[in-house]
Amino acid sequence: FVKTQQLTVSASTGGSVSSAGTKTVDYDSDNAITAISDSSYRFDKWTSSSKSCVISKATSMSTSVKVSDDCKVTANFVKTQNVTIASSTGGYVKSSGSRTVDIDTKINLQAVEDSGYVFEKWISSSKKCIVADPASLSTSVRVGDDCSVTANFVKVEYVFLEEDFVRDIDSVETTEVDFAFSLNTVSPTYSKIDSIMVALFTDLGDTL
Repeated sequence: FVKTQQLTVSASTGGSVSSAGTKTVDYDSDNAITAISDSSYRFDKWTSSSKSCVISKATSMSTSVKVSDDCKVTANFVKTQNVTIASSTGGYVKSSGSRTVDIDTKINLQAVEDSGYVFEKWISSSKKCIVADPASLSTSVRVGDDCSVTANFVKVEYVFLEEDFVRDIDSVETTEVDFAFSLNTVSPTYSKIDSIMVALFTDLGDTL
């Protein structure tokens, strides 16, 4: 007589297995098992309910299990998401492009400004792709859905001081003023006030 054991093969959400279900196998026999992933999932690993059921290669979709006890063997799958990292005109993003990642993966983001542009904010196409600090050049995004994340830049246009502003100045002075300059984009257009140090010249031919 030959001792027998019960082997159950199943799959988690995200895939299936060949020959799923429970079957009777010989003690200490090797049994082939194969996992099949669904779309938007990837195979992660095989797990066994008993140390007496030894999986040959736990991270391989097609492998075998040596059965020395009644046990359950499960193919585990992980949800994946497609994410695209991009930028608008006016700068670029390090490590830009499209990729497939596990759900809830955190991706580091680093935007770089071109000359004549300033970084405005990160824009995500999905509320489930959460940017930690949208106003920071360097931040991260946690990916909970298929999405695109874009670094948005705006062109800087400087406004120069009028003659009336400096008409009574007899010599070069340095002072702190509220200096308005506009940051123009296609939509929307808005102004930003920044307190900066400027040199005031009586001769408007000089550049401020």
